[in-house]
Amino acid sequence: MIEVHPAPVEHYGWIAQRANLTISKGFMAIGAYAADGRILGMVGYDGWTPNSCCMHVAIDSPIAIRRLRRPAFGIPFLELKKGLVLASVLSTNKNSLRFVAGPRGLGFTQIAGIRDGYEPGVHVMLFEMRRENWDGR
Repeated sequence: MIEVHPAPVEHYGWIAQRANLTISKGFMAIGAYAADGRILGMVGYDGWTPNSCCMHVAIDSPIAIRRLRRPAFGIPFLELKKGLVLASVLSTNKNSLRFVAGPRGLGFTQIAGIRDGYEPGVHVMLFEMRRENWDGR
């Protein structure tokens, strides 16, 4: 059995390491946990504005995303009434690019790319999900 609930602050290092994040003030996360307490996946949020936030996802188990998908978008769209969620992915991270925007992924739309935005030759790809485009799953 997998349960999803707010991640305690002491678990933030898990997503920070996997998603190459620096945890900043205002960061919050939810996690998918195995019955034995192991973290199977997390979704974190930061970069808050009046109408948006940035989403970060790290998954160690494919089943975790099925459990996290609805609450991951439900928090910003339904609970916090945000109009859009942003995500950034390095151009070298092909799995994450497919996961974020692929047909079987989260459904984000690519909106821009920052050439050499991470380091020379590694671009930062920017994605958005608008509340009106979220399918609710």
